[in-house]
Amino acid sequence: MAQHHLDHALQQFVGTRRSTLRAIVAGAVMAVASQWDVDVEAKKKKKKKPCGASLTRCGKSCVSLASDANNCGGCGFSCGQGQTCSNRSCIGGASCPTGWVRCNGTCTDIATSTNHCGACGNAVGDGATCVGSEPSCSDASLTVCGASNTCVNLDTNANHCGTCGTACADDESCDGGSCVCSGDRVDCDGRCINTQTNESHCGACGNVCPTDTSCVAGACTCDTPDRTLCGGSCVNTHSSEQHCGACGNACADGERCCGGTCTAVLTDQTHCGTCGNACATGLTCDAGSCKDPLTDETFCGPQGATCGADEECCGGACLAILTDAANCGGCGIICGAHEVCSEGACACAEGFLRCGDTCIDPDTTDAHCGACDTACPADQSCQAGSCDCRNADESLCGGVCVNLTIDEANCGTCGTTCPSGALCVDSQCGCTGLNEQICSDSCVDTQSSTTHCGACDTACDANEICASGSCICPAPLATCNGACIDIASDANNCGACGNACGLGAICSSGACICSDVTEDYCADTCVDLTTDATHCGACNTACGTNEVCSSSACICPAGYTVCSTACTDTQLDENNCGACGNVCATGTVCQAGACRSHGFLQLWGTEDRSPGTAEREFNTPRGIAIGPDGSIWVADTLNHRVQRLDTDGTFLSMFGSFGTGATQLNAPEGIAIDASGNVYVADTGNHRVQKFQSTGAHVATWGATDGVGDPAVGSGTGEFFGPRGIAIGPDGAVYVADTQNNRIQKFTAAGVHLQTFTKSPSLNAPIGVSVSTDGTVFVANTNAHTIVRFASDGTTLSPAYGGLGTGLGQLHSPFGVALDGNGFTYVTDNFNNRIQRLNPDGTGGEVWNSQTADSTAIDSPAGVAVDSHGDFYVTDANYHRVMKFSRLNG
Repeated sequence: MAQHHLDHALQQFVGTRRSTLRAIVAGAVMAVASQWDVDVEAKKKKKKKPCGASLTRCGKSCVSLASDANNCGGCGFSCGQGQTCSNRSCIGGASCPTGWVRCNGTCTDIATSTNHCGACGNAVGDGATCVGSEPSCSDASLTVCGASNTCVNLDTNANHCGTCGTACADDESCDGGSCVCSGDRVDCDGRCINTQTNESHCGACGNVCPTDTSCVAGACTCDTPDRTLCGGSCVNTHSSEQHCGACGNACADGERCCGGTCTAVLTDQTHCGTCGNACATGLTCDAGSCKDPLTDETFCGPQGATCGADEECCGGACLAILTDAANCGGCGIICGAHEVCSEGACACAEGFLRCGDTCIDPDTTDAHCGACDTACPADQSCQAGSCDCRNADESLCGGVCVNLTIDEANCGTCGTTCPSGALCVDSQCGCTGLNEQICSDSCVDTQSSTTHCGACDTACDANEICASGSCICPAPLATCNGACIDIASDANNCGACGNACGLGAICSSGACICSDVTEDYCADTCVDLTTDATHCGACNTACGTNEVCSSSACICPAGYTVCSTACTDTQLDENNCGACGNVCATGTVCQAGACRSHGFLQLWGTEDRSPGTAEREFNTPRGIAIGPDGSIWVADTLNHRVQRLDTDGTFLSMFGSFGTGATQLNAPEGIAIDASGNVYVADTGNHRVQKFQSTGAHVATWGATDGVGDPAVGSGTGEFFGPRGIAIGPDGAVYVADTQNNRIQKFTAAGVHLQTFTKSPSLNAPIGVSVSTDGTVFVANTNAHTIVRFASDGTTLSPAYGGLGTGLGQLHSPFGVALDGNGFTYVTDNFNNRIQRLNPDGTGGEVWNSQTADSTAIDSPAGVAVDSHGDFYVTDANYHRVMKFSRLNG
């Protein structure tokens, strides 16, 4: 229905004016709204509860359209009087005449009825009649229009202008069947506009008012009261230079619009520089600024002169303030006495010095002599800028006036001090005592002074005295080797020259006595006769072999037996093995009181000679050492740990794991034990030495580290490159074979570096190191195939032992070196796969060669150690085991 009305409206648009279109569209909108109401009502109905089968909702009731006389065939269709509803049709009752129609139960002539014209319910409006079933106007100038069938004049009716349904707009009226603008409105582009107030069509169509204006009475007027519209813009004619006083009245250059008048503000006294800026009395407007001709440098004086760059306007005159002493640096600044104006500042005249606020003459002013803070003392005056003595007989010394002819502190010259007891006479120092003269700045008697005996700086020796100018030795002292000695107390000349007291003795009353009252002086030595085996019970009474002195008597100690008056260890003595007189056969040794063939005793490691990780198993063991309790310590190199065994090979303990931290190891090769049981390990792969307690607790580490604290290779003092051998000296010093640096380094037990040993020619990859009881250092100089010896001070001892070869006493890459108590040297001759015992003079001795196919074969022996019984232990690196051998004869 809405679409039908819109289509009808569009059809009527052609050929109509815009006002007619508005009426058509308005009618269509009303039709759409009406249809909307119908649709809404239908929706409301749809929302009601549905009726049952064959029933229809009419209003609020459900009825049967087939039988309900009030709703017969459709809601609201009532049957006439006497009629009934059957099958949706009204039947029965009287019928209407021909041409008439029953409307609301009454027979009606629809051809003439004003209420039912042409159809029931089609009523005609005012001024209309029903003629031939059609609504008709009695006035021929009127036309029936609309659903109400009302008669209207199409020439004047605004709702039906020209044609039925064509409505004019609110601001239009109908004139002659056309919609026209009403009242004072004007048609502008098809719109009725009030040109008296419309800002887009002000006074006439298309006349748009500028911004900030409004349309008033058909003219554009500025919104701000004090503004005038000039050239399309609202301007203030009281201040606008382009429209000053009136539109188009432009001010000239240099002028400003002040109160609607163009004014020359560069010179105007009332409007100087800007409107309203009036110059005060005495000031003149110049170049737009109020200026004081008495002080302004650009308008100075009555004529307004401009002062120069170095001038200033002072009292109406341009003055040179850089040099004018009366106006120095500014008007009225006056320089003081002895001052000149220079560069605009008051400065002291040449030769004068400013001290505080005053310029003074530093050459003559006592209070400021030469400098402001230098004041002359009361006895001095300022002369040529320096303080000098007022008295002509005095001289200035250290700022004090003194008489150089008599002053002992400044005798003859400043600073020349006379010695104690001397006087200054005629500028010369002189002593007052008899036989005195000045020596070493003192007055001394050269007849009796021991430091200046007979002459200055002639000193007497110790214990000598000076008599009559000569040094003599007084009684009871004696002259020994040119020295004056007290032989009654001198331990080196006791009782007589050259008679020296022994160790532990002192000299008393010319005799050597022991300082310890429990000791006696025997053979120039203080000894305890109750315990000393050399002087047992009496001086020079010596005990026999193996005997000890106890309570001044020589006895055999526990574990020893007297055989033929000799004290004998029957556990080790080949002539009294196990019992007195039991002599071991040639080629055997006494071991644990029994004669046995010397050589291999036992071994510890895996049975198949392979690496192992269990207790008492090894992986390439290298270093070996004997502890003070006799236990065996092994550097289990590639297991990165240390194992401890007893002399029978029973496992005791171990510590270490692979790594770089404290208590961790990397392929350790050297090991040594000190007298306190501390363990020193050459941590080869970590290029450092570590010290542990016997329990494995970490004590100290020394060697080079990198930037983050990890171990590193080093060649400086106390640093290492692959250290391998390590040993402890009799004084507790630690010796390390710094293998890759080709040197031996010596340290304290705390790791403090003491000394570095080298050899000429240099050491070549030294590995093994051992120290004898007298401090001699033995080094396995591996790549030189020799054993090198050093004294404890690092001096190289000759000759070196060995030399490349396979013969007796020759070596091929020796690794380990050890010493026994009889002066023999044990060497692991690595590439020769044997152990050699060299004689005390370094010549060839005995050899244990294991190139056999049995289980005692040796492959690359590395470390060696000898116990207190003479048995020795060897690490067999390639067979991953430790071997024990009995001591050798000799």
